Amino acid sequence: MGTRFLVADEAGTSKEMRQVVLSTTDGGSSTVKSYLHDDVRENSIWPKLYDGRAVLGPSIIDERAGISLSENITKLKDAQASGDKSRNVFWSGTGVGLVNKLQPAGDIVRETRLQAIERIKELSVFVEDTLTR
Repeated sequence: MGTRFLVADEAGTSKEMRQVVLSTTDGGSSTVKSYLHDDVRENSIWPKLYDGRAVLGPSIIDERAGISLSENITKLKDAQASGDKSRNVFWSGTGVGLVNKLQPAGDIVRETRLQAIERIKELSVFVEDTLTR
């Protein structure tokens, strides 16, 4: 659910972040958990015990290709200095591929609530069937 709220009208996330979230598909293969997300930024928002999940980006690809952390940090700093946001870390959950529209947070909550009610009604048939046996 957190990723969905990243593109809520009230979220205050950057234009680039919104574009990445809305254009990313299949969060299972397009996101990765890694300590590199914090290490390359030289700024951890989590205790070292925890790694974060983000959209697969150039820093991860470079790390997998054997580029050192210091080189990766330099590449990020150079990109940021030139205004290139492609190397930024775009935090995201695996549900990112299901996020496909901008909407207010209240609408997200109401829509989620209605969908939950629909699923509960659909599944209640199975419970009733089990109880009447």
